[in-house]
Amino acid sequence: MRVIYIIQGVCAVLVVAALTCALIFAKSVKEKAGELGQNPEALYEELDTFTTQGNLLSLQAMQQARQLVEAGEYNKANDKLRFLINFYSEASFADEARGILGALNLDQLMSPSSSKYKTSYKVKSGDSLSRIAKKHDSTVENIMEINGFLYPDRIHPDQEMQVMALNFRTVIDVGDKTIALYDGQTFVKDYPLLEVTYGGKNKMITTKIEQTMAYDGGSMISRISSKYRSNKKLIILKDGRLLIRPVRHPDEADPGSGFFLSETDMEEYNLLVRPGGEVEIRL
Repeated sequence: MRVIYIIQGVCAVLVVAALTCALIFAKSVKEKAGELGQNPEALYEELDTFTTQGNLLSLQAMQQARQLVEAGEYNKANDKLRFLINFYSEASFADEARGILGALNLDQLMSPSSSKYKTSYKVKSGDSLSRIAKKHDSTVENIMEINGFLYPDRIHPDQEMQVMALNFRTVIDVGDKTIALYDGQTFVKDYPLLEVTYGGKNKMITTKIEQTMAYDGGSMISRISSKYRSNKKLIILKDGRLLIRPVRHPDEADPGSGFFLSETDMEEYNLLVRPGGEVEIRL
């Protein structure tokens, strides 16, 4: 239901955006015609057919995606939304389309009924969740989430569970103020950056996630601690000087340099990444 409400809101935004774009386009055509010494009406006629068709196709695609989601045809809706963000990436509705696509992808990733990215595993004698997670490039938190486990130590031999390899690539785009997850080159989901404190000068750097921690006030908590799940998460990148963490609070003296998400987004993002995961930072 949450996804449907998001799409209904997007459609309303699209109507306003389409009217605004039409006015801006008409003005730009006249200005361009003046620069070229051409009759604006003639230039408009040359461009109008292509532009109008493109707007109509994109709006139709968005409407079709909405109908597919409402009908429960999530795979087809996913394809339609990917088409929109790939071919209309600069359109006013591109961010909304990415948001809907991310919500669909997350539902598919975390739903116990979905097999995408997941494999079945039968617990062996001597297994622990941490050992299973390491073997499958996952984390204890992710395994507990997708299997509905409340306690990490209550598994037994021959128990069937699902595991998901967390080999997603993180792209931090400082200019767009987003942290996005990709499966190779395929977009999965993104999160808005609320704050950035990064003084790097390189246009692009590649690093990795060194470790994930939690913190309670000024105390750091290891992920093997029983207190880890109930406290705020913090991701340390490999050089040790940059963090991905929840937005800082006024009473924090030194939150460190890095990239700040909302607390809710940080919890969700933390479920989908693991130590060793690749991180690309773009200015």
